[in-house]
Amino acid sequence: LQREIILAIAIIDLPIDLGAKEDVILRNGFGASWWFLLCESNDDYVDIVKEILALCSHPQKMALCLTVAGSSNEETAVACATPLCKAALREGLRFLGRFEF
Repeated sequence: LQREIILAIAIIDLPIDLGAKEDVILRNGFGASWWFLLCESNDDYVDIVKEILALCSHPQKMALCLTVAGSSNEETAVACATPLCKAALREGLRFLGRFEF
């Protein structure tokens, strides 16, 4: 698939509501595409992860890092992310040049 299509699918399937910049609104039943990009794509789509993070507010980035896949899984997205995606998440969480979580 073209990268624009993958980006569009991932944005539609995000586990947060991108339109709510002030508050973080979690969306149950969403996020499989986000998990695939972070944890199962062997860093092939790190550019898409960075594009998604660029669209998010700082609280939304924190929520994306802390999402868990399904009710039986306790591992967070940042814990299972591939190396380059994990670095992109850490970079996205920098606020005024400092790591803020």
